[in-house]
Amino acid sequence: STVDSSATTPSTMVSVGGTAVLLGGGSTAASVNTLTTTLPTVQSQLDDVATALASAVNTAQASGYDLTGAAGTDMFSVPASTGPGSVAAGISMILTNPAGVAASATASAGGNLDGANALGTAGFAANAGSADKTYTALVGGVAATSRLAQQQQATQDAVTSSVDTLRQSASGVNLDEEITNMLTLKHSYQASSRVLSTMNDLLDTLINHTGVG
Repeated sequence: STVDSSATTPSTMVSVGGTAVLLGGGSTAASVNTLTTTLPTVQSQLDDVATALASAVNTAQASGYDLTGAAGTDMFSVPASTGPGSVAAGISMILTNPAGVAASATASAGGNLDGANALGTAGFAANAGSADKTYTALVGGVAATSRLAQQQQATQDAVTSSVDTLRQSASGVNLDEEITNMLTLKHSYQASSRVLSTMNDLLDTLINHTGVG
């Protein structure tokens, strides 16, 4: 079987032996939905986090100066996207010398100890669209989705249990009730037998024991 991640309808989501199979629900449909929708969405959000981080830091580097007073260079290299998750997986740090961190806001040859640019960079986390904000939204979204799935499962379990109870009450055998019915039938049979026996005795008396004087 194969999964078509580009499919837009459940009937073309899974192919078994070349035949499209409709997935209207159940654990298989949930697994396919996770594979083709949920995970790619989270991977794309991770790409956004990586892109925001690299963009903010590289921009800060370009506006500052390193320990030698030279203009800062990019700290991160960001690959072109080839699919969900590819940017987050491919981001790399290209600045290998700590002296190249552009912490200073002013150029000063011979040992630049000014940290103004670094302090300003630290404040980027509070900005809208920052890597920190984007990652917080990602984690919150995953938590909310997980909680919703748990609530839906609990609701479905309750519905299933209720249906099973109703089915058993409709089709199951109540032993106490059946025994009561059997005893009622037994007593009815015994009463009928006594009536027939009494009638037989009366007829016998009338026929055989009543004579004309």
